[in-house]
Amino acid sequence: MQRRERADGQHAGRAGALNSGRITVAAAGFGLAMLLAAGCQSHTAAHRAAKAKPAASPAAAPALAGVVSAAAAGLPAGLAPGLYANFQTSAGNIVARLFPRRAPKTVAGFVALATGNRPWQDPATGALNWQPLYDGLEFFRVVPGFIIQSGDPAETGSGSIGFNLPVETNRLRFNRAGRLSLAQVEGEPGSRASQFFITLRPAPPLDRQHFIIFGQVARGLAVARKISELPTPPGSSRPHQPAVIHHLKIGRVG
Repeated sequence: MQRRERADGQHAGRAGALNSGRITVAAAGFGLAMLLAAGCQSHTAAHRAAKAKPAASPAAAPALAGVVSAAAAGLPAGLAPGLYANFQTSAGNIVARLFPRRAPKTVAGFVALATGNRPWQDPATGALNWQPLYDGLEFFRVVPGFIIQSGDPAETGSGSIGFNLPVETNRLRFNRAGRLSLAQVEGEPGSRASQFFITLRPAPPLDRQHFIIFGQVARGLAVARKISELPTPPGSSRPHQPAVIHHLKIGRVG
């Protein structure tokens, strides 16, 4: 049975998949209306029982296949040395610095899917696909001023790519806008796979849900905010005309 996952950690079963899934989280004197659900990737009982354990930071960033130069990735000038993801979208570019030392397993998995260096299962056909996963996908879920979400080839929030990424944790917090994180089923870090979200403001309540932050927007936060404000039907978080990731390029500066 497929389940949907939320970036707020709340799990919606079959019944939840039929409604808007709106959940209000009140914290720090304000409420956050969250319509976020990440696709329930296939995960085993072992994954469901897995507990996140802190990952030791490696002495150096791991070697990653498919990483290109800053120029080839279309990165803007003035970025600090590091590894970056350039989301080239129909609304403009969003450039996020990745954290391979703080989240090495997550970054490695994300980069492999983005560059076509790891096969994934097409949720529509069940066939293995070696194409870069994120190219052509939509930001299928938006919450104005709060989050935007993509990474599901099924474009529904409930698609499976046939595997999950390794579990890891770090001490990064949702204390600023522009955090890049993977979504998951509540209490199940082992359910993380390809779906990601970008926050548009500080979101302390998300710190209690054990998400893995693996990047930070360095350029284009205004583009992400514009995407979050695209019109949606009443009671839905899916835009009438979602923004599309034309290409996701991974490049290194320095």
